[in-house]
Amino acid sequence: MELCGLVTNITQLLGVDIFGLISKIEEAARKAKQNEDACRQITDRASMIKIRLQRLASKSFEHPEKWKPMQGLKITLRRAYRLIIGYQHSSYIYKFCCVSDLADEFESVQEDLDTWNQHLNEFKDDIVFEFTVVGRQNRQDGACVPPAGLSASPLNNNDRGKLVGDFGQFQLLADPSDFTIKSQILRCCCCCPHICYNGTGLTKFSFSQLAHATNYFLLENRIGFGGSSYVYKGQLKTGVEVAVKRASYDGKIPFKHFKNEIELIPKLEHANVVKLLGYCIKKREMILVFEHMPNGSLDSFIYDGAKAREELEWPKRRQIIKGIAQGAKYLHQLCEPHIIHGDLKPGNILLDSNFNPKICDFGISKALEPGADEDCTGIVTGSRGFIAPEYFERGCLSMKSDVYSFGVTLLHIISRKRLPPPPLALSAESRHYGPLNKLAWDLCAAGKLLEFIDPSLHGEPQNAEIMRWVKIALLCVQENPEERPSMPEVIVMLSSEDDIQKQPNRPAYYD
Repeated sequence: MELCGLVTNITQLLGVDIFGLISKIEEAARKAKQNEDACRQITDRASMIKIRLQRLASKSFEHPEKWKPMQGLKITLRRAYRLIIGYQHSSYIYKFCCVSDLADEFESVQEDLDTWNQHLNEFKDDIVFEFTVVGRQNRQDGACVPPAGLSASPLNNNDRGKLVGDFGQFQLLADPSDFTIKSQILRCCCCCPHICYNGTGLTKFSFSQLAHATNYFLLENRIGFGGSSYVYKGQLKTGVEVAVKRASYDGKIPFKHFKNEIELIPKLEHANVVKLLGYCIKKREMILVFEHMPNGSLDSFIYDGAKAREELEWPKRRQIIKGIAQGAKYLHQLCEPHIIHGDLKPGNILLDSNFNPKICDFGISKALEPGADEDCTGIVTGSRGFIAPEYFERGCLSMKSDVYSFGVTLLHIISRKRLPPPPLALSAESRHYGPLNKLAWDLCAAGKLLEFIDPSLHGEPQNAEIMRWVKIALLCVQENPEERPSMPEVIVMLSSEDDIQKQPNRPAYYD
């Protein structure tokens, strides 16, 4: 009994967080060992590239332009060299403290080297070329990945580089009499037959096609990133520009978000919803191909001062706000099934060449059952500052949750404010989720609403309209979902020149 009492006292004295810290130390030690292994695996991949280049050195090619992207190989190899040299000369403390970031960087370099190995596999002798043709003929029925894709498939063991190299030798030594049998085996290994979306009308791309389109996922082609993906600008062989959204590292990245997008977006047809053109799925790769939006995401115009002043005058902001509202109305009322987006924010609004907005990123969206108006999973996801209070507290996502997020987005578009850290006297929820709500309400109550508006808009003839739209935003961010308007009601208010009849109360997260 005395021992139990002692343990209880120690736990109370030190706090349970100390056990979490010990777990983090243990995890960091494991990753440090993995990074040591990763150095060797990168060397294996570089050696395989060397072997393949030596085999191709004496060949001449009918289409030399295929070699133009190879300049990017130098960039990848330099990056690998700097990473390994930097790791070898880093202090133990640095390796230990930055272990997670280093692990991500090692993983990224390994995948880039795998991509180059795959590219080199395309330059084969006559026997192997014939083998590839047979494999591609056999995949006209919608099989997932061409044979060359196997060399780019990440493996979760220390023999990863060796297996890739063995496969390359296997290809070059293939017996012509076994073409059909081996292509069938490779298709079985490379494909994910349980994850095919033939009924969606989407184009199924090979990894090689998308690697070519993005210049092998060149860093300079990266146009966006999020917690689960990177987005690259690409150009298909048809000349169509696309946005290629790539998730990697299965087990770390929520692939289910990508699958959710594949299942939902093809059903949506609206001018203010982004179009999904196709996809590519491999063992540890999931890639989505969207229409390209030349002006990028809305947040770059809100928070980049130069862009906001030069490009986003009030008529364009008005157009964007109304377009977002129309897109949200379509999701809530006009599509079947009705959809709750779940993460409306400036970063998930893309702008085409005419600044027409398109809602994107349906990774956490919910398709409602007939007759339902909310989805209560108890799991809260989304972006801090845009999460409705009832969703934050109970895990219940509804159309009114989207209305809340729209209201916060409207406040950001009008004010273009990045607020300083709020006072510690506020509750944790108010500090993290509602500082813009509080500022807008306080200035509105004090009759100083003009101070809330982006200074670059001062002098606009529509100041009265802008201030009226701030009040609409405050109605959208009410604490009680029942006090918020629906998206159709929001559109009516945005289109009217009359004063707002219903006055907002104090917004959510005010206290």
